[in-house]
Amino acid sequence: MNSKGLRALSMLVVSVLAGGSSGLALGAEPARPSKPPTVDPSEPELPERETERYRTVITTDPGRVSPFSTTRSVDVMGRAELDRIQPRALPDALREIPGVAILETNRGSGQPVVRGLSGGYSLNLLDHVRYSKSTYRPGGNQYLALLDPFALEAVEVLRGPGSVRYGNGAIGGIVHALSANPPDGRTHPGLGGVLSLAGASADTSWGGNGQLHYAGEDGGLLAGGGFRRFGTLRAGGGFEERLSDYDAGTWRAKGLWRPDDRSVVSALYLGSTLGHAMRTDALGRGSVTRYDDTEHFATLSFERFGDEGAGAFRWLRVSGSFHQIAEGKNVYRCKTVLGADGKTQVAAHLDGCSTLDPAQLASRQDFRDTVRTPGVLVRSRFGLLEEDRLVLEAGAEAYADLIGSSGVAYGSQDGFATASPVVAYPEGHFPDGARYVDTGAFSHGRLRVTSLGDALGSLIVNAGGRISHIRASAPATTGFGAVDYRHTGGVGAAGLQLLGGHHNAYASLVQGFRAPILQEGAVAGSDGSKFRVPNPNLSPERSDTLEAGLRWMMPHLAAGAAVFRTWMKDPINEVDGQHNGQSAVEGLPVITLVNAGRADYRGAEASLRLDAWRFVLEGHMTWVEGDVAAAGGKTTPARRTPPLFGRAGLRYQDASTGTVAEVYSLFATAQDRLHPSDAKDLRICEGARYSGLIDPKCQGTPGWATLNVRTNWSYKERFGVQVLLGNLLDAQYRVHGSGLNAPGREARVSMTGRF
Repeated sequence: MNSKGLRALSMLVVSVLAGGSSGLALGAEPARPSKPPTVDPSEPELPERETERYRTVITTDPGRVSPFSTTRSVDVMGRAELDRIQPRALPDALREIPGVAILETNRGSGQPVVRGLSGGYSLNLLDHVRYSKSTYRPGGNQYLALLDPFALEAVEVLRGPGSVRYGNGAIGGIVHALSANPPDGRTHPGLGGVLSLAGASADTSWGGNGQLHYAGEDGGLLAGGGFRRFGTLRAGGGFEERLSDYDAGTWRAKGLWRPDDRSVVSALYLGSTLGHAMRTDALGRGSVTRYDDTEHFATLSFERFGDEGAGAFRWLRVSGSFHQIAEGKNVYRCKTVLGADGKTQVAAHLDGCSTLDPAQLASRQDFRDTVRTPGVLVRSRFGLLEEDRLVLEAGAEAYADLIGSSGVAYGSQDGFATASPVVAYPEGHFPDGARYVDTGAFSHGRLRVTSLGDALGSLIVNAGGRISHIRASAPATTGFGAVDYRHTGGVGAAGLQLLGGHHNAYASLVQGFRAPILQEGAVAGSDGSKFRVPNPNLSPERSDTLEAGLRWMMPHLAAGAAVFRTWMKDPINEVDGQHNGQSAVEGLPVITLVNAGRADYRGAEASLRLDAWRFVLEGHMTWVEGDVAAAGGKTTPARRTPPLFGRAGLRYQDASTGTVAEVYSLFATAQDRLHPSDAKDLRICEGARYSGLIDPKCQGTPGWATLNVRTNWSYKERFGVQVLLGNLLDAQYRVHGSGLNAPGREARVSMTGRF
């Protein structure tokens, strides 16, 4: 079936249900002031073991359903699991979630790759509010790492499009972080707190995180923060990653007020900073980029819960938000000489360039970008028919990225001076005064049609639709014209499932929509590995994803498998370009972005969990393959698609002693299917490390596997110790497409106390 046919089918189902969606409404709602809303009656009785894993309520479908019961591929990592893992940053936790690979272009970064798509194809959310911006770099970036795992109650990952529910950009998937609430004063009143200290050997990192909270009958408050210092990273085999030290700090506050037994008012503020994060994948060619980020995120929300025994109204949420990120970017160019291949300029003195020795620097550019994003969203839910057999949900939101940018250049090809700037740019990394406005509205519904008996379970259908509108504008910059485009897109989704006491067989057809972002249409210059020429005439990308899966759960067994295929129309593809008649600028290849003819991604996922007595054996694997066909018909592999990867482990847990111990492995096979730009990318095909030269016989990224041991011990939930012995075999490896190697053999220790 072609794209038009798929779109027509999904919109037909939308009209039948008068609105609906299998799009994701990630994020567990806070408990109602008096009692939590009842779970959908079609929910099966799930095992009580690992209550958090199976009972965390998310809203992938309208209403309150568990991850087991959705028509989509979704996983939840709650507070207990975050405490057990003790991640250094949020991307560190995401790498253990099924179907998620993490790209790290530089230290302090971490961008999820979901369903073979990274960067702007995976939408990041915080408490339902859009966290992603039109200015985020499309590859491995540090923005998600600004979210402190210590400040979160849970993180949820949807694999596959979420554009119906959350709009523009959610083609590959959604990462949704949920902030932690103060304790409920009706059950845990009074003053309390927590303090955690942590350190690791691979990068000699150390730091701490603390929080105080007060809980009363009508609400509560919490405030806290943390700091961590990361030193030089020792990768596998003893290799030292140059310029890999950086600092990170966070601070936060949240308050809840219950004016009556059906209303909640909440205010959240999160702040963070990341300093001295250096990008060195092009160090061999004399290029080093430093990032310094400061972020502020605030929301004010009102929620109202209906009476399930009277009327159709169930829930209303209104939120206003403000998100600001200020990024300093320093681009250093070292003196270069002709490399051994006789055509590539490489660093004249690698050690001097690594220390940013002024004698070895040829130029420096400093950029300062500030993006302020006000936003508003409204969501509501209604239950109709007996026992809410039909649940309808609708909402709308609007966000505006307002960009201020400036730049300054120092030095020249004959030397380097920091005393005074040589050139003050009228614009910075982005055109100063650029804007990106994103608005949309959606509706979706979930209908329990009938019961087909104990063997088959309930027949459930859901469907929905959304309209999105994007307006982008940017003034002309030196050598490039102004940007001014508008795009409107409609998407639909439909799902069908048989949900029984032990099984969930489902199929869904979901569409995605992604308008070009300012990073793609308005930014010119170096991105650290390439010189980009902007294309203001890019068109939106659209996708149709067909997915089918089966989940099975018994008292001591849980298994699941899913297959999917995504067809993309007008995918944005990277091709060779020229700038002022040159195919390379300052040793970096010139590229531009164009809309290709089509792209095709297909894949499969599988998971298995067995538990007996106090032991749990579990594992998961993901396979994705993608191809991009240009308008002329030439087909190439998609960019930076991960190979087969996964996790397998055996865990022992004893609740009576507070002990958890596990041995596990993270692994990936080799990836030799390379896009033409991958074959020119130093992150994938550099010969000797820091040589700056592409290996002409590059076969891609080798396969790898790590062996790890982790233990946790707690005493009466007041004191806990976590120890991780990571990469015990000291494997030297990197995730496909990353700009640096992963940590080698290491020990991590953390201690947590509560009062």
